[in-house]
Amino acid sequence: MHIFQRFAAVVVLLIPCIANAAVVRPALDIQLFSGDAGAWLTETSSGAFDFDIDATAFAIVFDDITANIDIPNQSFTLHGTYDAGANAFYGSFNVAGGLLSGSFNDLTVAVLSSGSIDFSANLSYDAGSLSTGLTGGRLEGIGNISNLSAKLGPVSVVPVPAAVWLFGSGLIALVGLARRKA
Repeated sequence: MHIFQRFAAVVVLLIPCIANAAVVRPALDIQLFSGDAGAWLTETSSGAFDFDIDATAFAIVFDDITANIDIPNQSFTLHGTYDAGANAFYGSFNVAGGLLSGSFNDLTVAVLSSGSIDFSANLSYDAGSLSTGLTGGRLEGIGNISNLSAKLGPVSVVPVPAAVWLFGSGLIALVGLARRKA
């Protein structure tokens, strides 16, 4: 095998590990309070689904917990409809009190063995006082009808761990050694 083919094979192995997006702080903390319905998935017809969240946004959370900002409990609602062609949910969300509203077209939903629903989406902000200067963010969370924990906030690329880079350079070195022996 030519050295460039070996190098290309190593690069292809590393590509899926490059980076992910994640919610960073400050983030809007969303949980269930009395009277909230939680998160649920409804089959509307064969192969068609709706995903809904009815919860409460109650704080803006910072890395330094002493800087957290309590906000008056505001209703958080989200409604998504499954698009089989895109293999994702699209829809809209709203944080009452004029805080934030917007849409999404790539919500991913996974039903876990515990019955909880793991969800995440990239959001486009349409309006609201929290959207000042921002066009979008990300929502991530897990929940069901009796428990929910979600964060909504700005997005940051998660850096690739040093171990991945060390592993990749080690593979390249092994390819070089194998070439010398051949």
